[in-house]
Amino acid sequence: MEVTYKGVTKPLIEWIKGSAVSRSATSVRDLINAVASACLSTYFAEKLPDYPTFSVLITQASRPQAAQEAVRWLAGGLKTQQGTAVLDALDLLDDGRITGRESRYAGYFLTQLFQKGEGQVLNRSELLTGALGAEADVRFGLEPEWVAVTLLGLVYAGEVTLALPGRKIDAGNLEEAIKVGIADLANWKFIERPKGLPLATLTELFQLLELPTGLIKDANQHTSAVEQLQKRVAAELDRLVLARQKAQKGLPIWEASLLEGQVKADLLRRLDDHKSFLESLQTYNTPGKLRNFRYSADEVQVQAAGRTLLADLEALAEVVAAIQPLTAYLGIAQAVLPADHEWSQKVRALQREQLAQLRDSKNWRQPTLRSSLSGALENLKSEYIQIYLDLHRRARLNAAEDDRKKRLMADPRHKQLTALSDIDFLPVADLKEWENKLAGLRPCYAIGASDLKERPLCPNCGYRPVEEPAKEPAQFVLDQQEEKLDQLYSAWTNALLINLRQEATQADIALMTPDQQKLLQNFLDTEALPEKVGYDFVQTVKEALTGLERVAVPPEDILMALTEGGMPCTVQELLARFHRFVEKHTEGKAPNKVRIVIEW
Repeated sequence: MEVTYKGVTKPLIEWIKGSAVSRSATSVRDLINAVASACLSTYFAEKLPDYPTFSVLITQASRPQAAQEAVRWLAGGLKTQQGTAVLDALDLLDDGRITGRESRYAGYFLTQLFQKGEGQVLNRSELLTGALGAEADVRFGLEPEWVAVTLLGLVYAGEVTLALPGRKIDAGNLEEAIKVGIADLANWKFIERPKGLPLATLTELFQLLELPTGLIKDANQHTSAVEQLQKRVAAELDRLVLARQKAQKGLPIWEASLLEGQVKADLLRRLDDHKSFLESLQTYNTPGKLRNFRYSADEVQVQAAGRTLLADLEALAEVVAAIQPLTAYLGIAQAVLPADHEWSQKVRALQREQLAQLRDSKNWRQPTLRSSLSGALENLKSEYIQIYLDLHRRARLNAAEDDRKKRLMADPRHKQLTALSDIDFLPVADLKEWENKLAGLRPCYAIGASDLKERPLCPNCGYRPVEEPAKEPAQFVLDQQEEKLDQLYSAWTNALLINLRQEATQADIALMTPDQQKLLQNFLDTEALPEKVGYDFVQTVKEALTGLERVAVPPEDILMALTEGGMPCTVQELLARFHRFVEKHTEGKAPNKVRIVIEW
């Protein structure tokens, strides 16, 4: 089958090749309609530029049915895809909400009615023209069925009453439109402004407050409508007062305020304006008072911005409340770690990023805002816990290591050295340093990640890395101290042996009592300290070494003496400098009685 249009002849399917219609057509009739639509669309758009565009295929034959489904949608019946498509094409639908006067078609028809003056009607003949069966409105070229649907959209919004032969349809009895055929609806007589309550404005108000609009459209429900209105107004005011209190405080987070300066002042002013509007609604507590509702539909619509702001602010406050425990935790954690720690720098960067996000009002009701912020904070928290546990393990002894420490403190060698510390020439400071380092190793081993879930510090020892920087692991220090005890023990033992074997000291020992000589000779023969270094042994050694003279030399003096005259130098010059240094510090003293001690 071929089709010729404007002198061009092509097979039927070629005219619609590649279009969605070619794939959805299921009959020859569908194909013919699709080809006609493709060929005539440009001509039609030029002749009727404001004619609605439908998302589904509607033909002259299917138009009454499509219009009837749209009427059923408006009257509270079944909401079909075709009915939705019709309402959408006529600009009567916005995100599932009937827009009424906001439709360019409905708005035009309403303007024509308002131009007639108060108490007058707009007749059908003033909108439609053309021969029977070919009627259309004079402005957009809408067929009678589409005009009827558009007018019923205004009825739904409470803007007009539609007069039919023998009956009238208004917002209160719109469901009756389902019982009337589309042909009768399309043959309406006139439209007029509704009597009684300002249904259009009140419908706008009820939509704003998310109340059932049917309550205000049904005269039998007006008492209930007032009750529901007052309950909702009271609830809205409670919400607003609470939100304003939070806004007044600036919504603190991350040691900063999200709302400050002019931004905060403008927000509070807008909240106060919406609060005044809500408070004014409290006077309309009877159906009779509603008849004197002082706001227009446009004035009510303006309040949508205030209600949106309230919802935005509530959403922001919820996000802030949700992440505050995490930000507070990380704030304490920052003070626990050194300021230059890599993790602390990550926290500061995230803080700047999140404050910028939270201060941007476009983000306040983003569904993913809370989860994205919390997720980033939780990641940093988990990272901190692992870092803290690693540092804690580095700075503290576990149970086995603590036992080693206790054994070292109770080691017999430690007790021997402590007893010998009363001998002047021995480096007692080394022993004290050993004891202090060992005592500084604190045990703490009953801690895990769960212990840091609520507070970023060890609940047992309160370890703070910023105050206790562990340059070396406690385990390594413990190993060092174990080796240091061996070294101290050997060094002190050798120092005693060397000094007691000196010729001058031996001469002094020869003058001691036999018991004292035996005590010292046993030590010199075995080269081992007595198992228990008692008072007698210490006093005997001190007496034997009484003739010795101790000369203490700071290490920095040695360094100054060896480098005096400049560096580098020859071996002979270095030896000469050292000899001069020793001679200077031992001048006037018997060399065999002098014992030089370097005070580290």
